[in-house]
Amino acid sequence: MLLLLAAPAFAALAEAGFHAVAPDQRGYGETDRPDDVKRYTQLDLVGDVIGLLDALGEEQAVVVGHDFGALIARTTALLRPDRVRGGWAQRALSTTRSNQRPGRRVRAAR
Repeated sequence: MLLLLAAPAFAALAEAGFHAVAPDQRGYGETDRPDDVKRYTQLDLVGDVIGLLDALGEEQAVVVGHDFGALIARTTALLRPDRVRGGWAQRALSTTRSNQRPGRRVRAAR
């Protein structure tokens, strides 16, 4: 199970027998932060998800997303149904395009 959200439920998922992974998405946490805002498209972010599945040696995953992760989860399922076994997405944020990296926009909004 690939979680594109803050994941406090790891213990419950592990107890249920799931292998769950919750990566920092591009521009967040300790991830690469491309300066070029054109490197934060839905295609780039879906590519990150597929790259993670490849790195984990997983052919398919259930992809779960919340808020911004919901956009990526939905787009991954739409563009790569061969790699998404199932999914869930809730409450995608509505944002406008910006020249700032995502993490910088979040910090500025606080």
